[in-house]
Amino acid sequence: HRWSGAVPEGRTVLAQLRTAHHGLLMNLSLCYLQERSTTFPPQPVRVLECCVDALLLEPGNVTALVRKGKALALLQMHAQAEVEFMRALQLEPTSGSARRELEAARVAAREKERCMIDQAVRDIVA
Repeated sequence: HRWSGAVPEGRTVLAQLRTAHHGLLMNLSLCYLQERSTTFPPQPVRVLECCVDALLLEPGNVTALVRKGKALALLQMHAQAEVEFMRALQLEPTSGSARRELEAARVAAREKERCMIDQAVRDIVA
């Protein structure tokens, strides 16, 4: 709802500001997550900052947890990303995006581990 200057009955100005602040953080996190072009790649650190702040305001926000997980995955922090996706699924077991992102993080983690093992073997053989 747009700011009208009038405080809805039963809500304080502070509560209304917190809601607006949370919405702003979520919108920013989405903007930072999206790749506009090669000139404007995703900014996962900014996404993390927004999501951490949003989760302080609303700890059970599934969307913030999923976006935080996506940012962690972009930073190659797959185990931490899995934790966030699992938290989201605990809160909303039917979340398709959390389930898809969890599987993608698991696949990426296995691939990263496989690459590290391959590199270790090459180093030993060389």
